[in-house]
Amino acid sequence: MDYQFIDITSYRGICSNAEHWYAKIGVPDLTQEEMLLDLGVKVNGGIIYVNGEELKYYPNLDEAIELYKKDNGQKEKLDDWDKERINDILNNGTIRFPSILSIVLTAKNKFPNSILCFSICGSQKEFASYMKNHEDIAEQVCRIMLKQS
Repeated sequence: MDYQFIDITSYRGICSNAEHWYAKIGVPDLTQEEMLLDLGVKVNGGIIYVNGEELKYYPNLDEAIELYKKDNGQKEKLDDWDKERINDILNNGTIRFPSILSIVLTAKNKFPNSILCFSICGSQKEFASYMKNHEDIAEQVCRIMLKQS
């Protein structure tokens, strides 16, 4: 079993119209063995997120249309060009997640046999604090994490 480190970020609370969450997969700078042998290394020590792969969210059709309209103006009628761009979102996904819960679910589906370690802005304490302050979400996260693959 391996470990996957997922860092969650958002502009929520910073930018007035921000509503999405983002997630990057950490890339270990140290080997698993080095992390285990060095007692001074934190659980997520030696993890780099700068060049890490971004998780992708695959929205349903209504969500994809909403994202497209948010980026391109609230058109009443969508033409073929618009529909093609919406299909791109459906087929290729987006880095914007509607919730932390959707990030956890996506990570669990992507890494069903891994131990998942989450942080918010690089802080595991921040993730734990978020879960403590959102008990309804924390309960759902626990169910997702305990689900067997």
